[in-house]
Amino acid sequence: MNTIRLKLFPFSLKDKAKTWLQNLRPGSIHAWDKMQQQFLKKFFPSHRTNSFKRQITTFTQKPGETFTNVGIGIKTCSILALIMVLKHGD
Repeated sequence: MNTIRLKLFPFSLKDKAKTWLQNLRPGSIHAWDKMQQQFLKKFFPSHRTNSFKRQITTFTQKPGETFTNVGIGIKTCSILALIMVLKHGD
């Protein structure tokens, strides 16, 4: 399964992430866990994930905020939570 992830990963990237991957030394990463580690280190450093954690734990509906906007906030928190799981395995 990890081999498949490693082979399909490039197709999930665009813009800066795709450029980052293309600039890696060829053959420098042979395992999914190393790819995941390097990607998260580059694009989601600890200071950024700590900020995400605060956003998730303090999420509330603001006065006058529509349900649609709250849904967008929930979706954002879900994405941030996924990033946290990938980064820390929590």
